[in-house]
Amino acid sequence: ILDFTALFSNVVLEYLEASGDRKTCESLWPLVLVQTDFTLEAVGKDGLVRMDQNWWKFIDWQPAMTRQAAEQAVVIYSLRATERLGRQLGHEADVAFIPTVIKQMTEAARKNLWDESRGVWVSDGGNVSWMSQAWMALAGLPTPEEARRSLKVVMDDPTTVRPVTPYARHYFC
Repeated sequence: ILDFTALFSNVVLEYLEASGDRKTCESLWPLVLVQTDFTLEAVGKDGLVRMDQNWWKFIDWQPAMTRQAAEQAVVIYSLRATERLGRQLGHEADVAFIPTVIKQMTEAARKNLWDESRGVWVSDGGNVSWMSQAWMALAGLPTPEEARRSLKVVMDDPTTVRPVTPYARHYFC
């Protein structure tokens, strides 16, 4: 599942920051790198997460939701965590490429997934979901004003795709 794989680095980073247990995090660092490499296999040369692959993309069990914008944001969010974790553990060389990938993915998201006229992040097929807005905000792509606007738009519009699982809702809240 792409988003769970991507989020592994966040789990390790949060564990390090909460516990201070560098030894365990050092032992997990090689797996963080493997998971990051696997996650990046989903990113095309254009900087967009490819939705045509035969990978599970969870985000939520909502059947009406297309997941491109949310997955794009999860990958960016997780890359930021991988870079921060690598720097905290002293593995700067391992994460030196990440800012370039984040920049490319952010530019691709802005160009292809942001609908300025509506003030929302849009997935393939024009799908607008609560989770795409939430994950983009968590990933730091919108300005604070854009984030507020997009979250308000989806909450006020009954045609947007709402999350159905507590897992998804906790990221929105």
